Amino acid sequence: MDVVKEIRDFVEAECKKPTSKYGFEPFEFHFAPTVKYVEKLADELKIKDKEPLLIAGWIHDIGSIMRGRSDHHITGAEIAEAKLKELNYPEEKIVLVKKMYS
Repeated sequence: MDVVKEIRDFVEAECKKPTSKYGFEPFEFHFAPTVKYVEKLADELKIKDKEPLLIAGWIHDIGSIMRGRSDHHITGAEIAEAKLKELNYPEEKIVLVKKMYS
């Protein structure tokens, strides 16, 4: 299973929902460019395991999309953890993704 793709697809689906706090635009104009720059920086820094960084790039503002801007860093970390556990992502890597929120 490609967890990065699963998270990307999850974020895209949440952005497309009528309940999305900001509509679909953040997917194209915020999430996708963020991941592009995360990948570029990871390459420049020669990061071996980019997967947690790419996941964090895709899911970093999901709290805003699903629950609104207030405390989105907290709600986003909760949503990310739940989704990654649902995908059986390794706990030690979930911790890394959640560190991006602090």
